[in-house]
Amino acid sequence: MSTGTYFVIEKWNGQQWTKEKVIHNSIFSSIGYIVNPGESRRLETDITAYYSSLKAGRYRISKTYFFEKDIPVTKDEEHWIYQEFKIE
Repeated sequence: MSTGTYFVIEKWNGQQWTKEKVIHNSIFSSIGYIVNPGESRRLETDITAYYSSLKAGRYRISKTYFFEKDIPVTKDEEHWIYQEFKIE
């Protein structure tokens, strides 16, 4: 399985998840990470470098991943994983 540094922050508005706006001119580096079967990988980042004005609420971070068999990756082979968090 592979993933990269790109992520999206979404906020729950009571009915659906909506994407938060990324800081103008912020750039994600294009680094790929391979996670082999049976392994785990912890990816840490400073969310405030990309999203500086998150207010109190329910959020989730969304990341894409794909499997080696899916290369070249198209939208239908892109998988998403989510982790919710709360800002009080």
